[in-house]
Amino acid sequence: MTQPLFALVLVLLSLLLSVRADAARYPYQSCFEIASRLHDVPLDVLLAVAATESAWNPDARSHANAHGIMQIQWPGTARHLGVTRVSELYNPCLNIDLGARYLRELLDRSDGDLERALAAYNYGPSRIDGVSVLPAGAIRYVETVAGHRDRIVGAASGPAAAKPAIPGPATREPAVPEPVTAPGSGPVRFDHRSR
Repeated sequence: MTQPLFALVLVLLSLLLSVRADAARYPYQSCFEIASRLHDVPLDVLLAVAATESAWNPDARSHANAHGIMQIQWPGTARHLGVTRVSELYNPCLNIDLGARYLRELLDRSDGDLERALAAYNYGPSRIDGVSVLPAGAIRYVETVAGHRDRIVGAASGPAAAKPAIPGPATREPAVPEPVTAPGSGPVRFDHRSR
């Protein structure tokens, strides 16, 4: 499926899912849920990264030229993920999908070590690979994401909630999502390997 078509399908599906009876707790929650399942990254981790990166602002732009809700850096990371126009990064569902895909790539690269994957998401993988001690700024970023994650998990499940484990490359099956059925339509399949 081509990137623009995939983006359109994500937007349409998110609109259909947003009319669910239960109110979404976070902005673009249905997009986060889809990306979480598609890329096998826990939902609370994606929400915590978005809270840290942009406070869930789809129009955010940083001094480092990172754009959108998941703050995808232009042009380096964006081009690595197949984005050809900076304007694409302002599509919230596409940006969330890109951030989840990139975080999954970093988790696999770091053998499931969430701290190193988050540090690489923030600092860039080439600045984290090969260092035995994370830079102070990366540690602060990881701690900030962890704080948001604690609040998100606590809000969802109460004070005794446990964080979901991060599946590593050896423990997870290939990500082939279950069909998502929108009201009044047939199943829609997302398979990121076909992009």
